Amino acid sequence: MNFSHYLYGASLAALVTIAQPTIVRSYESTQINDTANNITVRIDINAGSSGQGSGVIIARDGSTYYVLTSNHVVKHLDYQYDIVTPDGEKYLTDPSTITKVGDVDLAVIAFESDLSYKVAQIESSEARIRQGTPMYVNGFPEAGRQVKDGPQFTSGIITGINEGHCWGYNLVYDNVTKRGMSGGPILNEQGKLIGIHGLAEQERLANDDNLNGCQTDNNNEDSPKKREKIDLNLGISIATFLEHVKSIGMEQILDTATTNRLTRPTVINTTPDADAGCSGVCN
Repeated sequence: MNFSHYLYGASLAALVTIAQPTIVRSYESTQINDTANNITVRIDINAGSSGQGSGVIIARDGSTYYVLTSNHVVKHLDYQYDIVTPDGEKYLTDPSTITKVGDVDLAVIAFESDLSYKVAQIESSEARIRQGTPMYVNGFPEAGRQVKDGPQFTSGIITGINEGHCWGYNLVYDNVTKRGMSGGPILNEQGKLIGIHGLAEQERLANDDNLNGCQTDNNNEDSPKKREKIDLNLGISIATFLEHVKSIGMEQILDTATTNRLTRPTVINTTPDADAGCSGVCN
């Protein structure tokens, strides 16, 4: 990933004489939790099926808000989706507002509201999106036996950068996640958006015919080759999304002045089945 230089064009002499280490403030986890809950939305499927996912408000243009999420959360364009905002308001969306982002598992969905909602701050420093970085995932898991409603906020670290990734999944981390949290924000210690959560890693079977990890989802309850989830998860770096903002027509409504020259590793060139969802376990 190549990030633009903040001080480009400044005098070299001035840089030599006054350059000082940048002091970056880290926030308490409770503060980051508050930030996360103010920008995270729940996405409910509202036609012909049940289920939910998560998303993060990334931009506003007048009364139109834009939510970044995983493409597999909103991939059925013949369904209706409800956006449930942090104040509990529910907005029925028009499927025509769903925009798939390039060749990765990201999508943007819009909703209309005259109310005021907070928008995520986007991280613009490579040093804060790398292996060893403490980070947080926020999202709305599907109900379990005891945990029924509300967002879950989990902490962890980026354990690795995934070079051979599929569909843009280049961040690996050890946060606890659950199905329904796909599309939720990954935040750093400054409360800034560094990625979108989307997958739970699975063990690899000896006779697995899905050798490149990109083709099919064997997480079927009736499958004789059902793989088990392990304690690693995957997300897509915000740098990957920012690479595509111009192609999806969002460059004018995103504050990307310092992050407009980003690159990412090449996505493995595969064509998954339309109903495959995602590799690993879709969270």
